[in-house]
Amino acid sequence: GFRFRQTIDEYYKKEIIRLLKLALPFNPATRDDQPVCNLMQLTMEISDNEIHIIDFKEFIEEMPTFPGCEDQPIGQEKTACANKKMLAFIYSILQCPSDALENNISGTSVVRFTIDADGNIQNPYIVKKLGYGCDEEALFVVEQLPRFNPGIQWGEFVSIQFNLPIKFNCN
Repeated sequence: GFRFRQTIDEYYKKEIIRLLKLALPFNPATRDDQPVCNLMQLTMEISDNEIHIIDFKEFIEEMPTFPGCEDQPIGQEKTACANKKMLAFIYSILQCPSDALENNISGTSVVRFTIDADGNIQNPYIVKKLGYGCDEEALFVVEQLPRFNPGIQWGEFVSIQFNLPIKFNCN
């Protein structure tokens, strides 16, 4: 269900819930292929009869992490360590495609995928295209990622959807 932190007009409440059900293309955290409860925070502004989404966050007890930082305590240190190792891995194999080099392309391609309860990458696809062969290269790189430490919700390993921006500077 939905809970609102501030009191708002019933019309807007119903409209927000209707829009959320239509517009949010996310896969919930799962355990044994069944959705599990997770918390989400949506920050929005209502003005002049318009609803503007400002921020959306999904809260998971422990997000999946790139391997190599298992000795770090859970929290910001572990996340920072894992992100640093993941970026080092990505940029060690990422190459600028010839079309991108010829056209001096810089920008970001975003890959969405699921890290399953075993830590495997599943169903990667592009959600923000850059073109010039960069999207295909971004998918290739994601497919090379090693098995992650899976996400945890309510003490159980769960599948978590992940968005990964990959920056290209092909000048």
